[in-house]
Amino acid sequence: MYKYWWRFQANINRVVYDERASSVVRLLFVISLTFTLVLLGYNLFEKQLPVYWVQEFKAHFPYLFWIPVTMVRITHFIVYGFRHAIIPVAAFVGIVLASAYYVQDVYELPKFKLARQYILAAFLGINYPRLHIAEGKKQIPLGEVNLIDTIGGPGYVHIRPGNVVLFESLRSPSSVRANTFNFISRFETIKEIVSLEDQHGFIEKVGAKTKDGIEIMMRDIHFRYRLRTGRRVGDHERRRAKNPYPFSVEAVQDMAYNRSVSLNPSTRVPELSKWHTTIRLAVDGAITDYIKAHKFDQLTAPNFEDADPRAEIAKAMNTGIRMRLRNVGAELLWFDIGHFAVSDRMKEIVADQRVDTWSARWDGDAMVVRSYGEARRLAYQDMGRAEGQADLLLSIIQALDEVGFEEGYTEGERQKQRLHNLRAIIWARVAQILDTLADEQRSNSQNNQLPPG
Repeated sequence: MYKYWWRFQANINRVVYDERASSVVRLLFVISLTFTLVLLGYNLFEKQLPVYWVQEFKAHFPYLFWIPVTMVRITHFIVYGFRHAIIPVAAFVGIVLASAYYVQDVYELPKFKLARQYILAAFLGINYPRLHIAEGKKQIPLGEVNLIDTIGGPGYVHIRPGNVVLFESLRSPSSVRANTFNFISRFETIKEIVSLEDQHGFIEKVGAKTKDGIEIMMRDIHFRYRLRTGRRVGDHERRRAKNPYPFSVEAVQDMAYNRSVSLNPSTRVPELSKWHTTIRLAVDGAITDYIKAHKFDQLTAPNFEDADPRAEIAKAMNTGIRMRLRNVGAELLWFDIGHFAVSDRMKEIVADQRVDTWSARWDGDAMVVRSYGEARRLAYQDMGRAEGQADLLLSIIQALDEVGFEEGYTEGERQKQRLHNLRAIIWARVAQILDTLADEQRSNSQNNQLPPG
């Protein structure tokens, strides 16, 4: 029993809520109901029967005997029967006018005829509104109001090639359509329109602080993007003659429902950000994250051996930008990083600090070279001194061996000569030690001096 009741209820809902075919059924129902009420009133309230009216007609107009009786009865019905249609027709017209006035008040339509057109189209399928979509936007003449744009279905939407439209019902997305002539039902509205052409984006400047705390600016950032054509990152569907504008349904939904809400600076009211604005914010965020993760010199003076520094930086940024764009249904086609510059507030400070840093590095390199040369000089001096000491020792040993061995001298004279020679050797060695100490003191005083700034 429940199954039959469910089917009956489904058929009733189909008649009430479905469009086009059901609107014809509703129109026929209204006409049939009106005609039934006319027949009922004609048979219940007309005292003069058609038979007597035909006899009287022939009696008064005998020369019209050639007119068929059926035609005379139809004339009688038209004259005396259709006056009973005044009440149902007036009731129906009153309902239509009241409904139109309600629609005009709810949607704030400027003209009453627009509300009347919507009621007739929604209930009887008469004079459906139409809307053309091209170049990623609705083609509505200036100063005119389109019912599909203001209220929604029912109506016809003509989507030109190169455009895709996301339609939405009361509870969920209903469909994604492109390059077709579509009919949308009641309670179905246009959620989002996007052009499938390649889009160009431009960011004048992006500011952030580097890893070492220096405020840096990136200026004149250009990039090109389009609606994503593949399911995964890196998947691309090429344009072909049969399908010149490929797109992904998932990308359209991401584009519509993954955007952020921002505060309108003019009205100070929160509103949904536009897709192109969301793309710029995603690129801005990826660039900011890259700047924060690197030091100042890595951005302004990168050390890439045998490679293009700008290409390497752009390649590193591309990964972050592509991941962010994928979340909003877009894919990156081309990206130019622009140029780096220090903010005006810190330009002089950074320039002076960079000169000091580079000069310190150069001074350090020069100090290393000088220290290496000084170390080699001292090493050579020590080697020479060691060789001199060795020669001196050898000469002392030889002198000691020869002291007191000259012939012709007595023992006492030999002893005096030996003492004299030892004294001379000792004084010579003391003088040599003093000279060495003096040289070392001068060398230490020179090494302790600061290098020029």
